[in-house]
Amino acid sequence: MRQDVDGANPLSLGHLVAGLPSFAPATAEAVVRLLHYHGLQLSGMRVAVIGRSTVVGKPLAHLLLNEHATVTICHSRTKYLPAVTREADIVVAAVGRAGLVTAEYVGPDTVAIFPRKSACRGFLRGSGGWRPAVRLAQQHRSRKRPPLRLAC
Repeated sequence: MRQDVDGANPLSLGHLVAGLPSFAPATAEAVVRLLHYHGLQLSGMRVAVIGRSTVVGKPLAHLLLNEHATVTICHSRTKYLPAVTREADIVVAAVGRAGLVTAEYVGPDTVAIFPRKSACRGFLRGSGGWRPAVRLAQQHRSRKRPPLRLAC
């Protein structure tokens, strides 16, 4: 196979889906490596991936499936999206819509990752709402619970 540095070539994506050796898109691969770096065992974990792009969402879902995670692919039109994501152990907001994910989307011990950026009034912002997430983390600290882990 020729080199596909982006991992977005249909041949590379087909190999990824089939579990064959291939290049994965960098952002999707980075999310999995970030989870490994922080010592998370993905096997059996419930992961909600918000976003269905061929650059992040779909490849990430397949990488997580290869790690034996239970994956739910969601998008901006998923009904009852906050209820779906609150049940997950890990939420990855790769939807590309600034501020879509707020504190109501994550459970008390949820790992939340916001890898995509969206243009908003001339600035780049992630899909997560920063202030509500900070407030949620402060509430957890005051209850002596483990802190909400964010990667923005």
